[in-house]
Amino acid sequence: MRIGYLQFQCSLYELTTKRRDLGMAYRSMRPVYEEIYNGLLRFTMQETENYYSIKPQPLLLSYCDQEGNPLEAQLNHMFNDIYCHISPIKIAEKTKMAEDEKHRAEELRLEQEKQEAIKIQRMKDGQKRKQTELLAFANRHMARWRQSAYLQEYLMELRNYSDTLLPEAKQRLLDYCEAAETCIKNKDVLIEEIFQIKDSRDII
Repeated sequence: MRIGYLQFQCSLYELTTKRRDLGMAYRSMRPVYEEIYNGLLRFTMQETENYYSIKPQPLLLSYCDQEGNPLEAQLNHMFNDIYCHISPIKIAEKTKMAEDEKHRAEELRLEQEKQEAIKIQRMKDGQKRKQTELLAFANRHMARWRQSAYLQEYLMELRNYSDTLLPEAKQRLLDYCEAAETCIKNKDVLIEEIFQIKDSRDII
């Protein structure tokens, strides 16, 4: 039999009494210590051990017919005893379940915080990586800009110098300056490509 989450093994049997206690010894030749059924009933409930039970020792409830108090009249008393036994265990189980739920909620909260911290750290790492890449790009851009400024200054000097050359040499030098300016204006071409052009001394 199961009541709530507890299991009981129930037994109903008739009690026995020795012949001498019933005053029947003189009526029979049978031994006076022989036990015979006396018509009274006993009802027992033995709690069986189970995984969920907190109580270390199984409960044994026993009820029997009494003079003026038959077994069927003791039903309320039986249920009251069962309730008194189950109630504290049920409370303890609910408390344990609440603590387990609280523990699981705390573990979930810590795991969420951990994942959030990992997410934030990844974002920071990504931002740091982007900043590093941006700084490296800025450094390259700055170097390129300086090279462009130096090259423009250099081309200006070449144009001034071209005025001192013969027409053919002057035109070749001006063509070189124009090609170099085209590279400067083209943002998709690295400044280093300009320096791949033949040295002006070879042109002159």
